Amino acid sequence: MTSQDQLPDTQAFYARKLYALLQASSVDNNSDENILPELCKAIPALQSAEAWWQQHNQLIKDIGSASDRANLRPKSGLPTEIEVRHPISGQSQTLPPISHRSVKEHIQQIMAAAAEEDPTETLKRLYWWCWRFYPELREGRQTALLNPAHRILPDCPLPSYKSTVSALAGAMFPSDWSGDEAQKPYLLLFTFSPVQEFIKASRKFADFWSGSYMLHYLSARLCWRIAQDYGPDAVITPSLWGQEIIDALLVKEYPDFTCEFGARNPASQFNAFTSRSLSTAGFPNTITALVPKDKAIALGQALQKELKDIWCDIAKQVREDIKHRVIEHLSDKGFDEVWKTLEDLFPATDHDTYKKELGKYQQHGCWEWNKLWNVQIDNTWQPYFVAVPLGHPEKGHC
Repeated sequence: MTSQDQLPDTQAFYARKLYALLQASSVDNNSDENILPELCKAIPALQSAEAWWQQHNQLIKDIGSASDRANLRPKSGLPTEIEVRHPISGQSQTLPPISHRSVKEHIQQIMAAAAEEDPTETLKRLYWWCWRFYPELREGRQTALLNPAHRILPDCPLPSYKSTVSALAGAMFPSDWSGDEAQKPYLLLFTFSPVQEFIKASRKFADFWSGSYMLHYLSARLCWRIAQDYGPDAVITPSLWGQEIIDALLVKEYPDFTCEFGARNPASQFNAFTSRSLSTAGFPNTITALVPKDKAIALGQALQKELKDIWCDIAKQVREDIKHRVIEHLSDKGFDEVWKTLEDLFPATDHDTYKKELGKYQQHGCWEWNKLWNVQIDNTWQPYFVAVPLGHPEKGHC
């Protein structure tokens, strides 16, 4: 049994993902300042992950590279400065050198703040922080997605490539992994419908926005569920990095991350009506995630249940809000106004009977919702999912 096997499963899982996320790349023009060596000294789990990485890194990196480009070795002796050009205008920009110093300071603060925390939770927190803030602090917020992962075919930014490598590490070496053989990673494609029919029911522009945003919110919550189990990099599409709704959920999960956003705190921007992203629908109803083979079907079923639970919870809140508003209105001199309207609409009805029925709506215990409401809520969405192997299902891992 190796030292890696002796670690708690979740701790070893996040140690492998964190190590893969922070591994040095050939484009790092000052990789000698990589923060991994110092982290390995401070975190025993990362020391064990180092041996695992030495054994399996080539396979993971090759698959990660092949996912978006040909595997070509970068030419040696390239200049340390990286110049990028706009594909249309041709305008050039020289990227600033990579710096790890500010990153080290922030990580030291996280480690100090989490000194009394469970080691597994500390490692998970550190992994989330590095996934979200490491590229911005390391390469600059304005150029975080401009640094290419490959100098010959610069079609993929370095943070995206490292995120893919980390996702593969989690899918091929999950929390219950043991032995030397990597598991085959699977792509889980999850979607739900109806979309057009749901939005088409809008009568006003506000309804149209609400319907679109509801779909966006449901998809974001499903992505968050995947991220909670397998890490945010496991969600291939849509990308979760830099999404304000995911940032808002991240701050809710880890309140101490708020200071990292500064003036860009998503919750503060939303409350101050300065955020456009949080109030804009952008997430699709189709999600693609990279997960372990043995967990793909279970995750698809869990997402089906999560979708239904979230929707039922929203429906319950809407129902309670309607009930509260009606009772409040009828109790606040609104009864006579409502009854006068009903008398004018139905002059030939039994007024005493209906007036008594209307009076019952002033009491909480007299509200009974038709079963049709529950049936409609339970069957609003039709989720579908399929799990397919990444590569040939019977030939190796690529």
